[in-house]
This record gives sequence, C-alpha cells and structure tokens, in this order.
Amino acid sequence: MADTSDKTTGIQRLIRNLKKEFRTPENLDHYSEEDFQEAEKKYLKFCLQNGCDIMDRNGAGNNGSETQDPACPSE
Repeated sequence: MADTSDKTTGIQRLIRNLKKEFRTPENLDHYSEEDFQEAEKKYLKFCLQNGCDIMDRNGAGNNGSETQDPACPSE
C-alpha cells in the first residue's frame, strides 16, 4: 500500500507536467491571463478524467508509443 505523501507527490508531478504541456507559445499568446487560467483548469480536468498522454523529451507518450491522443495535443 502506497504512502499518502507518495500519492500526493505523484498527483502534483502529474499536474505540473500537464501544466507544462499546456503552456505552449500557442496557448500563451492566444488567451488573456484570466481566460488562460480558465482554459488551463479545463485542460487539466479533461486530462485527469480522460487520461491524456504526457509527452516526454523524446516525443514518445508515457506508454512508449509514438502515437498521440488527438484530444490532448502537446504542441
């Protein structure tokens, strides 16, 4: 059984990575500050509920596949 702090750390890391994935120049330049925060929240909620792939440095998803979920663009 995993320790509660380990679960929290994992969730925080997942959210941090999703935020980094969302904060692309395309999104940063498109939204006002208020709209950006709302869009980011919706993106996080969508990904946490539906399981988006987070792209790593090599461009492969977290499952090692080269394909990407079209509902969760990383670029």
